[in-house]
Amino acid sequence: MGVSIDSFGTVTAPSESSLADLARAQADQIAAVVTAVGICDTELRNGPRWAIMSVSGHRLVGKEGQMGQRSLAAVMIVIAIGWLTPVVASGQSQARSGSDTAATWTPPRTPDGRPDLQGFWTTQTFTPLERPEHLAGKEFFTEEEAAALHQQFTAEGVDPLARSAINLDSAEERETRLYQTNRDDGTYVHYDNELWLRTAVPKGLSSRRTSLITDPPDGQIPPLTPEAERRMAAARQARRQRGAFDGYEIRPLSERCIVWPH
Repeated sequence: MGVSIDSFGTVTAPSESSLADLARAQADQIAAVVTAVGICDTELRNGPRWAIMSVSGHRLVGKEGQMGQRSLAAVMIVIAIGWLTPVVASGQSQARSGSDTAATWTPPRTPDGRPDLQGFWTTQTFTPLERPEHLAGKEFFTEEEAAALHQQFTAEGVDPLARSAINLDSAEERETRLYQTNRDDGTYVHYDNELWLRTAVPKGLSSRRTSLITDPPDGQIPPLTPEAERRMAAARQARRQRGAFDGYEIRPLSERCIVWPH
């Protein structure tokens, strides 16, 4: 007889008439709980002297003299419930988290039903969107390769707009592409992209991945479907039939301060 916890974490305490029996029958289990929460048996004379202590050692509840079995058992039940419930709930939560999350999660959608990709998207990385040709079939850089690239990309004077440098296989070619000016001819005035596009955190690799695209596995943007090709053709035709400044939505995203790729 004792505190029962079902598979859903529901705690059921015994009836009041059985509290005294519970205190005697489960002395060992209750002692473990008592030790964990800081209840100490200070002295055994005519009866136990009990004190409930806080973690810091301050006396919260205490009474000298003999405590009735019913009162003692009631305290034990409250403590046992408080101690056991979080443990059981945590175990059940961890067991269900892997399967339930995958089964119940659905991608967020916009009001018109499209995938909701709203958020803070940054270009603060040299990791390319698509996997470069010389890295075909290679999903990850080694730790050594990633460290060397990160060091090269975050060096002083690197042009933040030199995104194509990652597409070069040679370290020497990347080094040439990463800088706008010759730093060794004595005329380097440092008035370039690195100056006005520099950020507090140097731009390096976002991870050891060789592309931001993870699916398809080849790291490439898949070809358009026939329907998408028709929509693109219609959009191009519409742009040719109107003036470049007929509406603000016609202007490039960077001009409208929506996206500034660098």
